[in-house]
Amino acid sequence: MAQAHSCVNLAVRSILVNAVKEQTDRLQWRIVTALRGTRANKRQPAPTEIDAALQRILDTRLDITRLVPPSGSGVYAIYLRTPGLLVPFPDGENGRIYIGLSTNLASREFEQHFSSENTGFSTVRRSLGAILKHQLRLRAVPRGPGSSESNSQNYCFQKDGEARLTSRMRVNLEVGVFATPKFEAIENALIKRLVPLLNLKQMQKSAPLRNNYESSRRS
Repeated sequence: MAQAHSCVNLAVRSILVNAVKEQTDRLQWRIVTALRGTRANKRQPAPTEIDAALQRILDTRLDITRLVPPSGSGVYAIYLRTPGLLVPFPDGENGRIYIGLSTNLASREFEQHFSSENTGFSTVRRSLGAILKHQLRLRAVPRGPGSSESNSQNYCFQKDGEARLTSRMRVNLEVGVFATPKFEAIENALIKRLVPLLNLKQMQKSAPLRNNYESSRRS
């Protein structure tokens, strides 16, 4: 009986050890995979990869109500459907005005820019609003009730103006997407090559285009 009990204990111990080893192996595999993905994402993409991303984004551009983005990480671009909409600012190549990234394109993170509720958190909406404020009769207000500096700097517009801005954007803008695990590296490379109008964070502060835009925000 004692011998049988000892055999059972050994079997149970063996099962537990194997289970722990399996979980450890799975965890190690996930860590290695994540590290590989991080290194790949930071690696400078080849010119051919950048060209392929540009072409794919252009080929997929559609009205956001018709766009069906793939699952997975990637980059997206916002295009002007109507040339000259942002005069005196240039349209950009093929009307491209912004490059962004997403950890999951299928979640449609880019739609935040088209929502009247997100101006205080979307630099794209604030930038477009600053350029179009006279045409759309927009009046800026703090995004929140507090007196913090961020609420004033990251402003939004009065509700009727937000509705006009959303309508103008949905009628005149399109979005294209490109799925890639190297979304950060591809985004950085595209912005560096194209210098889109509304990617202000990556634009040099001394750039004439940025200076002109900053003037439009203050006027």
